[in-house]
Formats: sequence, C-alpha cells, structure tokens
Amino acid sequence: MIFKLLSVIVLTASLVGCSILKDTLGFVAQKPKVSVESIRIAKVDLKELNLEVRLSVENPNAFDLVFSDLQYEIDIHNSALASGVYKDKLKVAAYEKKTLEIPLKIQTQNTLQILGRILFERKPVPLNWQGQANFHSPVGTMMVKFADQKEMRF
Repeated sequence: MIFKLLSVIVLTASLVGCSILKDTLGFVAQKPKVSVESIRIAKVDLKELNLEVRLSVENPNAFDLVFSDLQYEIDIHNSALASGVYKDKLKVAAYEKKTLEIPLKIQTQNTLQILGRILFERKPVPLNWQGQANFHSPVGTMMVKFADQKEMRF
C-alpha cells in the first residue's frame, strides 16, 4: 500500500515538474497572433485594382517561428472579392513582431462596387479578411486561423 502511494506521489511530482520545465524552457508553443494592420489602394486602372495588405505577425514564444502557406479570403458586404495563397516564408524571431506586405490584384469586374463607394460616396470601405497560416517551430507545426475587418481608404 505504501509502495503504491509513493509511486503515485513520484509520478505526480514528475508530471508537474515536466510541465514547469516545459514552460520555463519555452517548449510549450503559444499560438502567434496574426492581424491586419492596413489595406490600402496601391494603384487603380481600367483592368485591375492593386491593393497592399499589411499583416502584423507576432511571436509570443521563446523560440523562432517560420510563417508560411498563408491562405486568405477577402469579402465586402458578404460578397467574395478575392482569395489566394501566399507561399513566401517569413522568419519571426522569439518575442518579435514583424510586418508582412502582401500585394493583391483584383480584376475590374470585382471592383466596381468598391470604386463606386470610394469615389462617389467618399466613404471608407469595410473589408473582411480571413485566413490561416502555418507556423513551423522546434516543437512542430501549428495552423493559426485569423479574421479581421479593416477599412480601405484612398
């Protein structure tokens, strides 16, 4: 009976110790934060609307992460405006915050309602941005989903 009790105590202490050790050494990965800093019009012509989307990527961990395989969708008033995949990788050091600029081209047929609102009503356009990205770390790969809304202005 005493042997079983001692075994339970040793096992419990080991598990608690491992948990504290993991947290202390930074081996428990926290999900990074991805948010949209801004969406701005870079260029407008008769064929397309060129946007620049600035994302903020924040690493709350004690180790480096590599951001990759961004998949995204942008809609306006629940109508799909654009979607795509951004394959470039971005290394985000421990406790670092980086900005990623993504060029986005939208064909003219999808931009008429946006241009009308901006040019004639002189109102900012609320765009909904959602997506997911992979973050590679020493403890594995995490998929992080995010969603945000930003106003686009001229």
